[in-house]
Amino acid sequence: MVVGQITTGHHKVVVGTDGSAHSDTALECGFEEASLRGARLEALRAWSMPNSSESPEGETDPEEVEAEHRVELEEQLAGLRKQYPDVEVERRLVRGGAAPALIRASDRADLAVVGSRGRGGFHGLALGSVSHTLLHYGICPIAVVRPRPAETPA
Repeated sequence: MVVGQITTGHHKVVVGTDGSAHSDTALECGFEEASLRGARLEALRAWSMPNSSESPEGETDPEEVEAEHRVELEEQLAGLRKQYPDVEVERRLVRGGAAPALIRASDRADLAVVGSRGRGGFHGLALGSVSHTLLHYGICPIAVVRPRPAETPA
């Protein structure tokens, strides 16, 4: 955890999630912190349109892509919402980069939680680009969490 600036009074924990195992761990930590603090949890998922080479049909409808991300986010949150029924959950989908979205969200949060790395990057790195950027520019305290060794993805 890095505390560069202490923000209070927002009663919100923001968690960056991309559907990876690292973001599952971040969500678990975020729910626990929100429950302990009596705060709301904002699950933030940034998304972008797939490259044309990733879409065999050619044109991809942005509304369909966003709907797919919304469904994935709901599935990722389902078990934790049952485990922490006291935590009010806000779901936020943002089209664009994760780092800028999380930096903006950190201005309205008492804590931001992210995984140590997400879907991209190199497996040997301790921090991904999003967590690294958030540590430098985030407004509130930042927690970067890693899965426990038994949970570490291959």
